[in-house]
Amino acid sequence: MKVVLDTSVIVKALLRPRRSLPQKVLERENRTHEKARLVVHLCDDHEVLLPKACLVEVANVLKRNGHGDVILDILESLSLSYNLVPEEMIFEEAINVASKTGASGLIVTSWLSPLWRRPS
Repeated sequence: MKVVLDTSVIVKALLRPRRSLPQKVLERENRTHEKARLVVHLCDDHEVLLPKACLVEVANVLKRNGHGDVILDILESLSLSYNLVPEEMIFEEAINVASKTGASGLIVTSWLSPLWRRPS
């Protein structure tokens, strides 16, 4: 199966939330971090498509969060682990999935959608 991951899933999986956040926000963000890590792990046995722009976005977030020293390593790992694709290749399907699921920051093909539903 093919899966398209959004930048926010990658970033949320990579970075733990700052401990300086208010307690309730920190707890929510920690849960989101763990969910993002789970999604990335569940994708291990599938073909993952990653928009090329994701590399730029990940580099920006890493730099802004004080992780500039690992940018090249992370980008190389993403490039080796996932199939980088132009946004035009996935745009229509991403719009379709987003319109049906309303998923925030996560665009995946339908096989994974039941695992990541928005709370009612």
